[in-house]
Amino acid sequence: MAYILLVLIAITYGFLIEFIQDRFVENRSWDLGDVAADFVGSVVGVLVWKGYKKIDPCRNRGRNQN
Repeated sequence: MAYILLVLIAITYGFLIEFIQDRFVENRSWDLGDVAADFVGSVVGVLVWKGYKKIDPCRNRGRNQN
């Protein structure tokens, strides 16, 4: 559930950035492709993060390595 919330927050943030650029920044415009890239990037980021959490980087901690 937390992953879905993170993706929704990232998508909302990307959407707001595009909206602000369109309305308040000169020589910038709305681009649906950027919103789609924000969506794909947030989903990929969460999947990578979720996959990384399954791999314990410290699984050998405390063991004798000799």
